[in-house]
Amino acid sequence: MNRSERRRLEKKGVTAKDLKVIENNSASKAIDYAVSGMIASFALVLHDKWGWGQTRIKRLLDQVNEQFDSIDNDYLKIEDMKQTILDEIGINIDKKA
Repeated sequence: MNRSERRRLEKKGVTAKDLKVIENNSASKAIDYAVSGMIASFALVLHDKWGWGQTRIKRLLDQVNEQFDSIDNDYLKIEDMKQTILDEIGINIDKKA
């Protein structure tokens, strides 16, 4: 958003702080949508291609949620996870397949 657009919104009573809140909310919703789509994709592939049922998929999702909790609590860093995957499995997460 450029300066003139911000000024126009400020005249309507929308402050920079309001814009920041809107921006953060939009970013949060986009992240939630992307993560939800990724998890749903994994669950569907595991079920359709490898025959995983409800029990195994739930166990996996519980473990994934624990990983996300560790990331949220700063016990684990995503970069460290990606490096471990590269070192131990030989898959570069940053590189498209």
